[in-house]
Amino acid sequence: MKPMKHTDGLFNNCKITIEEWQNELEGDNIGKKIVKNFKEETNLDRKGFLSFYARVCKMYPDRASRNLNAQTIIEYCADHKYANPSPKPLTLRGPKIDPSNDEKLYRLESARKFFKQFTEKGHVPYNRYTWFLSKIKEKQLDKDDLKGKFIGNERGIVWCTWEKSAIEAEKQGDTLDDLRDRLGLSHLNGGEELIRVIYDWKVIDGLKSGLRVPTVLDAGSTPYFKPGGWTMSLTRKKEGLPEMVHEKIPMDSVDIDYKGKLTKSAPRRF
Repeated sequence: MKPMKHTDGLFNNCKITIEEWQNELEGDNIGKKIVKNFKEETNLDRKGFLSFYARVCKMYPDRASRNLNAQTIIEYCADHKYANPSPKPLTLRGPKIDPSNDEKLYRLESARKFFKQFTEKGHVPYNRYTWFLSKIKEKQLDKDDLKGKFIGNERGIVWCTWEKSAIEAEKQGDTLDDLRDRLGLSHLNGGEELIRVIYDWKVIDGLKSGLRVPTVLDAGSTPYFKPGGWTMSLTRKKEGLPEMVHEKIPMDSVDIDYKGKLTKSAPRRF
């Protein structure tokens, strides 16, 4: 798949350039960052660019209306189920990654969010959550109880890094709060209890999409993302870590450990 550049004809009929579009979003720093991500993305083909462009146009219809081909693109994407709303918007379109045989994948996860995925309910009694958390802390969580359950966000995507990258960060003195910041996990605040999820890359080896570099299609409307395969660190004091995405995976295929409690709220850059 040949990556498409922004000069390849997609914007030839535009009345407004991406730079001008960014300038119009005065005061909307989140919008500016999303458009900036779109401008810097190099790992998508034409369909991928069309899909994300249509979604951004829907987010900012007043600005997009100045673009001659915005409505045409939106209709084209909707007809081909490439843009929201659709049953399954395009995801996992970045370049494939082929790890070595001994590589392990790593993610930090909110214990509460993980429990919601486990129960498949939006709200559960607090005593059930504390029971579940105690099982993790005591390393008594039975994998048989996890069968038929899956890890993945609402779009069926799992974000992760290399275990070796997380280990190296800790060797350099990173605290749990530092690791949260370097992974760009802006939704995890002080007091949140975290678990560590580790699994062999072979868990995803048989999945259709495999392991991939994330693109704007996977990130969607979050500003805490930058194209290129590295997390967007929440602090300028420390750099990000390698970042990958893949399809949802069974809970009973991973190792789960209690990691600790965050002491600080996540820094806000927007």
